Amino acid sequence: MSRVRIQHKNLSMEIETLGARIMSFHDSGNEVMRKASEGLQGYNGMVLAPWPNRIKDGQWSLAGQNYQLEINEPERNNALHGFAYKTDFEVLGQTTNQLTLSANLNEPNGYPFDVELEIKYELSDQGFGCFVSAVNNSSVAVPFGIAFHPYYPADEQTRVSIPAKTHILTDKQMIPIGTEANTIQNFRFLDVDFDDCFSELERTNGIAEIKIDYEDRQIVLWQDEAFDFVMVFTTHDFESVSGQQTAMAIEAQSCAANAFNSEPALLSPEERFSGSWGLAVFGRG
Repeated sequence: MSRVRIQHKNLSMEIETLGARIMSFHDSGNEVMRKASEGLQGYNGMVLAPWPNRIKDGQWSLAGQNYQLEINEPERNNALHGFAYKTDFEVLGQTTNQLTLSANLNEPNGYPFDVELEIKYELSDQGFGCFVSAVNNSSVAVPFGIAFHPYYPADEQTRVSIPAKTHILTDKQMIPIGTEANTIQNFRFLDVDFDDCFSELERTNGIAEIKIDYEDRQIVLWQDEAFDFVMVFTTHDFESVSGQQTAMAIEAQSCAANAFNSEPALLSPEERFSGSWGLAVFGRG
């Protein structure tokens, strides 16, 4: 495990090879993403693959074969957020403003396949971009999903707009049980308590934009068509390096929770998944 710093002009980012985790992201010394204290801390900055969110009871099946994943959310009896977050990635390439990491995803008991995941983080004049590629090196088609788990600063007056048509409804295990029309496309942090997934994002030229408005700046998050889901989690108890703080996790997801048991996106042998997301920071005044 090692940590790598990339930089471009006023933007700087620190990434840990364990889990390809974004440890910190600053713009002119100001936090763009909340920096957590050491440890897991709500999966802050981590890559969630080969499935994001939850698999009910850790159980799923493929072609008549049943699989059991580790239950790492015991209070809800779920398999949570895959296992890429505890996998040490290899550095494939590094420049001043770019870092490319790779890992083979394989879990003998619950995911006995071989999916090669490659992630490139890049800082540029346009802001931050994350570019994902995953290829199935197995001899059979396998399900694959991915998400990213950054936390952003928030105060009571922070405003967010999410251009999603659909709100996904869940049961007590946080497993989807239906959908409804999304009636909260714009909200203030003070007014919500979210651990919710949204989908059917409205797009321009294939890109969906989510906006976070602060008093002094705006962050515009973007995600391409490979990521048609976004998870929003609000908290007043984020364990940052500065103590407990308010924060929001806004997570680009390629699929919803429990996708392995609903309509999984299958990668055929040698098939490749590609997707991207990122953000730009705009000052006010």
